[in-house]
This record gives sequence, structure tokens and C-alpha cells, in this order.
Amino acid sequence: MFKKIVLFAAIVAFYGCQTYRPLNLSLDKDLENWQNNLIGINHSTGNVPNEDKSKLKQSLSLATAREFAVRYNPEFVVSVQKLATAEAVAENSGLWQDPSIGADAGKVLIKDPARDWTSGVNIGLSLPINGALAVEKELANKQKFAEAANLKQQRANLLKSLNTAWYEWSALQKKIGLYQNYTATLSGMLKRAKKLAEVGELESTDVRQLSVRFMESENNISALNIKQQQLYLQILLLIGISPNAKIELSPEPVKPQVELTALRQNLIKNNPKLILRKKELEVADSAYRLEIRRQYPDIELSSGYVQDLEERSIPISISFTLPLWNRNKLGVAKSEKKRDEALSSLKAELAKALFQLKHLELQHQLAREYAQNMDKNVIPLINQQIKEVNSRLQAGEVDILLITDVMERYLEMQEKTINAKLAVSQTTNEIQAMIGFNEIEKEQ
Repeated sequence: MFKKIVLFAAIVAFYGCQTYRPLNLSLDKDLENWQNNLIGINHSTGNVPNEDKSKLKQSLSLATAREFAVRYNPEFVVSVQKLATAEAVAENSGLWQDPSIGADAGKVLIKDPARDWTSGVNIGLSLPINGALAVEKELANKQKFAEAANLKQQRANLLKSLNTAWYEWSALQKKIGLYQNYTATLSGMLKRAKKLAEVGELESTDVRQLSVRFMESENNISALNIKQQQLYLQILLLIGISPNAKIELSPEPVKPQVELTALRQNLIKNNPKLILRKKELEVADSAYRLEIRRQYPDIELSSGYVQDLEERSIPISISFTLPLWNRNKLGVAKSEKKRDEALSSLKAELAKALFQLKHLELQHQLAREYAQNMDKNVIPLINQQIKEVNSRLQAGEVDILLITDVMERYLEMQEKTINAKLAVSQTTNEIQAMIGFNEIEKEQ
């Protein structure tokens, strides 16, 4: 009888257990798939849609890059996995403790042939009457929602970083074209200046001055090209594309207008950091409730079967702890202060968000007005000067100092205009990130 009970207990104990599944820790296959797919190091060959692979063979727009980033960015995929972990915890939390089963045997020391061994089996069960399991389940769900809010913030940060890199790359594209035109003009002027110097109509110092500025301009182009390549690699990393891939990117035009009134109204509701702080406060509140519930004991029931020669009995026992001097004081005190800390953090984040929005509004206004003034007033004057210089060149008047000064001023003003428009795009990006790009996605 005793052996049957032990065998039955063993079968029950191991019935619901899972088995270990080994993992291939080699990265060689992952790198090979990444090189073949060009995108998604966390995705196997079969998990990357052919439609996405075909899009990489075309000119990639920023809108498409955003879609790829939230699916294939390696770090964002890790955040998605963390949310999946939180969901698994929430699904499997709040369960009763497994019952315990035990067996015991003892040898009788009294020299009595009729009484040699005693044996018994007992089963223990905990009855969760203090309600802690329900609060534990609630806490796990709150932690899941907090992880979802964290994922939303990570998504906003990812899109903001991608936009920032893309806008800078687009601005560099314009600057490179500007310097290339400037260098081509200097090259033509340098050739003509050398011919004039050969016939004695121009000083050799002017020729050297043009040569220095020409070489300096070429160095600037080389530096801009290297910086653009670095931004290109940064963009590939943010999207999740292999660094060895050859992807053509489409420059993003500047969008200087942003509706600030709607952003202010939606700040508290949609700001990812505020949402995360709210969820963290809810988690801290549930944790405090859980520690309060843990002050009160659960009932421990146990029963069994004892055989002692001809005597057989079924003992029953009940027990619970007495909350006299411990009463989970440490857990309650710590969780209460953690809740106060989370509340203060939420209010601090709100204050910080309001000041940050106000700062960005002023920065956006300054950059927008500066860019508009450059386009409306300054650039037309510089263009007029360029026309006058060309007219003098056509008439045979050669004043190297005047020509180079006008051209450098033209280059400087054009570059400042590009920087101002870039600042408009970047501040717009910062402001839109404060509401998680919700308004942008609604418009699209």
C-alpha cells in the first residue's frame, strides 16, 4: 500500500513539469541570415517578409524607415521581448502554491518482533485567505502595463533618433551639393587666374589665395562626405540593416510648421514619459497593497495516513502564523516609501515636460523666423551680388578679393539657411516626440 502511494505521488508531482529545450548559442548562422536578408538580426530567414526585402532594393524613404525601425531595430526588439516576459509573468501569477506530499518511516527501537517499522504519508495545502494572490495578480498586470508604457517611450526615442539622423543626413546632402558648386566655380576661376598671371595681368599672390581656398573647399567636401557616411551607418543601425548593405536613402524635405496648440493639449495625455511614470506609480501602489495583505497569515492544512502495525490513523492539522511583532513591517514600510517616491517622480516629470515644451517652442520660433528671414531677405541680396560679380567677370573686370569675398558670403549664408531649416526640423522632431508622434501617425 505504501509503495503504491509513493508511486502515485511521484506521477502526480512530475505530470505537469516541462522539459528543458537547449538553445543554439552560436551567432554564425544569425550573422549569415542578417547578411542575406540585409535586415533583422533577430529574425531568421523565414521571418523577414519578401515585401520588406524588395523595399530595400528601392530608394528608402523616412516613412518606410520608421516602419522598419519598430520591427527590426535590435534594441527595440529586446524591449518587445521584455514586454512579452511581463505578459508571461502576468498570465502565470497569482496561482496557488502547489500542495506538498511527504512520506516518513521509523524503526521501532524496542525489541518487539511484532513492532518493527512505522510508516506514514502526509499531504499539505495552503489556503490563501489573506487575498495576497489576487493583489499579486493585479500587481503583475500593472507591471505588464508599465512595461508596455516603457516600450512606447522606447519607440518614441527610437523614432526621434532616426528622424534626427535622417534630417542631419539630408542637410549634409544639401551642404555637399553647395560646396561642390562652390568648388567648381573656384576651379574655373583658378584656371582663368593662372592664365591671367602668365600674361602679367594678375598678381601671383591672388592666384595662391585662390588655390588655398580651392584646396580648403575640397577638404571641406571630404569631411562632409565622411560625416555623411557616419550618419548613414547610424541610420542603418537604427533601422536594423546590416552595415554591409548598400541602401539608397531619400532626403527628407523640411517641414517647418507644427501645430503647438494641439501638442500642449495632448501633452499630459500622450507624453510617453508621463505615461510611464503613471504606470510606475500604479505598480508601486499595487506593491504597497500586496505588502499590506502579506501581514495577514494564510491557513496551512495538512492531512495524512499513518500505519503502525495494526493501528491506522488519518491525522489532520491546521496552522497559521501570528502577526504579533513582525507583521511584515519591513515590506510595508519600504513599499509605502516607494509609492511616495513614484508619486514625486510623476510630478517632477510633469514639471520637466512643461518647461521642456516651453523651451522647445521658443527654440522652434527662433529657428523658423531665422530661416524665413534668410529666405526672404538675405539670400536674395546675396544672389544679387553674385549676379553683379558675374557681370563684372563677363566685362573682363577681375577683382579676386571682391569675388572671393562675395562667394564666401554666399556660401556662408546658404549654409546658415540650411542649418536654420535643420534646426526647425529638429525642434519639430523634439516636440512631436513629446507626445509619442501620435498626431503625426493620425495625419498619415
